[in-house]
Amino acid sequence: RRDGSQRTVGGALDGATLLTSSAQLHANAIRYYERDDSYTVSDLFARSIAKLNRRGELAFQVRAGCQGADLSPCANTPLWGNHGHELLENGNLLYFSASYAMGHGTPSAVEEYSLTDESGTLTATLEWSYKGELGSENFGDVQRLQNGNTLVTYSIFSPATTNVAYGVLREVTNAGSVVRDITGKSVFGYSTFRESLYGPPQ
Repeated sequence: RRDGSQRTVGGALDGATLLTSSAQLHANAIRYYERDDSYTVSDLFARSIAKLNRRGELAFQVRAGCQGADLSPCANTPLWGNHGHELLENGNLLYFSASYAMGHGTPSAVEEYSLTDESGTLTATLEWSYKGELGSENFGDVQRLQNGNTLVTYSIFSPATTNVAYGVLREVTNAGSVVRDITGKSVFGYSTFRESLYGPPQ
């Protein structure tokens, strides 16, 4: 938690929760939201991002293919390579798509979907996307900043013409303009923007 205290999740995430075989799970990112004491979990192999409460009960999921989704509202999206993500305060889902299956040096996309629930039917609509010249074959993260820009983390960028691997943090505007790039000397993992090294995360 932001104040440094700990709380225990009273449930578990399994294959039945994500409507897939447990042998096919590859959970790769989890986010906590203090505003409603909930979590979102990204699973690569299930191609799903699911929202759960503290008891582990499924609120909804966004995934590629909702056939048989009778456990909760489920929205169809072309979700692919999903890793780092954020459920925004307006209810939109922002996620980073790793390019591990797209080929060496392929650019990665960031997409934002609005979610509309009408009579139990959840619909995802693409509202915003960004795809520059960089890509991350593994990991990758995204965060909407307080100024409205988006922080994109290319954890492992491998140019198609070289074998060099390094990380890049990029801030982009809503129009897709690059504000700044920060290049590391080694691979990045996930990232969180902070105004200061001191105090709780923003």
